[in-house]
Amino acid sequence: MKNKPSIFSYISASVRFVLFWLWAVLNLPVMLVNPGGRLGVWQFGMFMRVGGIICGLHYRIKGRVASARPLLMVGNHISVVEFSVIPGALMANFFGKAEIAKMPLVGIFARKAGVQFIDRNPAKAIEMTRKIKEFTERATWPMVIFPEGLSSNGSKVYPFKSALFTMMEPQLIGDKNAAQFTIQPFAMFFRDKRGNKLSDICLAQHYAYFDPKKTPVIMDGKEIQVKERSAFGQLFHIMALGGMIVDIHLLPPPPLAGIHDRKQLAEMLYKIVNSEYMKYK
Repeated sequence: MKNKPSIFSYISASVRFVLFWLWAVLNLPVMLVNPGGRLGVWQFGMFMRVGGIICGLHYRIKGRVASARPLLMVGNHISVVEFSVIPGALMANFFGKAEIAKMPLVGIFARKAGVQFIDRNPAKAIEMTRKIKEFTERATWPMVIFPEGLSSNGSKVYPFKSALFTMMEPQLIGDKNAAQFTIQPFAMFFRDKRGNKLSDICLAQHYAYFDPKKTPVIMDGKEIQVKERSAFGQLFHIMALGGMIVDIHLLPPPPLAGIHDRKQLAEMLYKIVNSEYMKYK
């Protein structure tokens, strides 16, 4: 692919960007009275689905969402794009970083739709896991979480943080009074607008949204410099590329027999997601 979009691509992206914000403003009155619950999740999902089409964000799904509830879906994290695609693709809600709540309009819509924002500060780990547990127990729709704790440059999946699965330990040790959660792993892959696979360098330079200091891009033993963009800057750049396709592979919920603590669970889920990702990326 070309290293830089043309001037016409930027003009097209500017039109898409304006149309997206017009769509958001038109939906503002509706979203402000979002009732929450299942209807609220559907409403937010439809808003993001149409918004994704405007921005050129499309998706393809392999597999099915598990029917069991409460359901916690666990996958890899590459960009801010997931927060646009997941609600519309899976009609699911998610646990996101507190920073997302501060994004103009989108943050307001997400809060009204019941998106749960969590502070990953280690000092607030107990509060975070309690919030995840209590909300997932009540939800009659899928809840999504990204256990890597950061977005990656797309070259691999980073090990999952085990603290996010503390709520599962009573169930793992056989506590009859524990809520019985089902966990479904999934792997996401970024493709260009035609559905073609992307090289690691192309992913990092154009499609991924990450901190190069935390996840440096290494090629032939040397670190490659990657331009950092803001969240909306990244979305605009993808629009200038003509959009993209997100492939979502929904994997079967794994049996939990033999898993006795959160660290074992995190490692098992990481291996499942990483294996699928490295196989198809």
